[in-house]
Amino acid sequence: LCFSRFANMSSLSQGPSLVRRDQLERLRPSLVSPDARRGKRRLHDVSLRKEKRHSRLLSRRLPGDAPAALDAAPHHQTADHAQLLAVVEMLKADCDCQALRAVQSVCSSPPQIDELVGLGVVHLLVERLVSHLPFEVHAEACRALAYFAGASSTKAASAIVAAGGVQALVHLLQSPDTLVREQSTWCLANLSAEETELCAAVQQCGTSLAVANMLATETSLSVLRAGSWALCNMACTKPGLPTFASALATLVRLLDCQDSVTLTEASNGVAALANCGAQHVRAILEARGGSKLVRLTQCGELEIQTAAVCALGNIVAGSDEHTQVLLDAGLMAACRPLLHHENSTVRKETCWLLSNVAAGNAEQLTAFVDSNVTPSLIRVLSKDDFQSRFEAAWAVCNLLVGGTRDQANYVIQLGAVAELLGVLKEMDHSACGFVLDGLHRALCLGRRAHSCNEVVATIEEDMGALEHIEQTQYCANQLASEKAKQIIDVFFQDSVDVLQ
Repeated sequence: LCFSRFANMSSLSQGPSLVRRDQLERLRPSLVSPDARRGKRRLHDVSLRKEKRHSRLLSRRLPGDAPAALDAAPHHQTADHAQLLAVVEMLKADCDCQALRAVQSVCSSPPQIDELVGLGVVHLLVERLVSHLPFEVHAEACRALAYFAGASSTKAASAIVAAGGVQALVHLLQSPDTLVREQSTWCLANLSAEETELCAAVQQCGTSLAVANMLATETSLSVLRAGSWALCNMACTKPGLPTFASALATLVRLLDCQDSVTLTEASNGVAALANCGAQHVRAILEARGGSKLVRLTQCGELEIQTAAVCALGNIVAGSDEHTQVLLDAGLMAACRPLLHHENSTVRKETCWLLSNVAAGNAEQLTAFVDSNVTPSLIRVLSKDDFQSRFEAAWAVCNLLVGGTRDQANYVIQLGAVAELLGVLKEMDHSACGFVLDGLHRALCLGRRAHSCNEVVATIEEDMGALEHIEQTQYCANQLASEKAKQIIDVFFQDSVDVLQ
């Protein structure tokens, strides 16, 4: 029985063999070994959409939220070609801040930005960065480039890279001026949210190491926020560990930060890194990131809690060794209140996390049951929205199939069978194999204990569920079809004859 979302949901070939699940790839054919199917899951909330990052950049420049010297965001206006030419000529003639703010004021849309790129504005802005000019000019030039990098325009970002802008921005991270460091970091953060090839070009300039080194001694809150955001964007591109080791250690260190904005970015970054492979997960745990993430699940900030739960879920989706580190850090005790959280996403992600804990070894399953989290899990299975119930069903079925006879009977006594039937009726026939695996184990245990009639009666009383199982015999998923046929032939043939 292979409880993997890489597989076609169930298998009848050999005995129980639980594997970790990938949240994204649910129906990939089972062509690899169980160890290779130990999946990781990309965090949807840590998105690299340029539109989202651009709007976020603009929102952080509202008056009162930006640094004093840059507290007046330019009023963006739609300009025709003649006006754009006038702005370019002003930029060529003057090296003061007025010309740079004029450029910022016409960065209202990707078409206008592309036209400015064609007129050579990016090259002029990069020239300002490498020239010996006042700090204020450097800051305004970085800010203008940040608008170009944050727009939905690959052309603009490519122009910055081609003009040597990344090297110039990285150099300015060492500036003694806080505003310059902040604005150059903002621009690098936007460039790090671009397409894969551009991200690679940014990383080749040693950007992540430079940002990490800057944050090691940084005291400015605005720079800390910008730097954590930049590293979060870079983490989402699945960077190689040798070049990102220092940045990873910095993100884990920032999990102790008291600022909620910085902490949110660091949590999202660590969650993304936990999806990059065993080496990254090991580095996170060696830096004591596991215990910090467990603590953050109780922080009370929704976005931080969600990121922490997803990071923990990615970690336990790896190996039993990684899972044990989190269990030793108090993971199960932290999960109990999360199953009663007012936010459905937190409940759903917690159930997904627990489903992978329930795919662990015998000692970890014992810790799961002893933590008394199962009743809360059954409650989610019975009363929550479908997505949360679906994830809870995975956890319950993993307990039924992987647990000992006593552990599985304990789950059955909590009413798991009836609740699984409720989820089963809402699922597509080809995707319900894992629920059928759990029900089959419950039926087999009942037969061995001479109490099979109780489980059979529960299923027979729910004629809709029984009909669903009967119809699954004819679905396209061969594994689910065979499991359904086995259940019907062994336990319910008379009942199905009456139903037909």
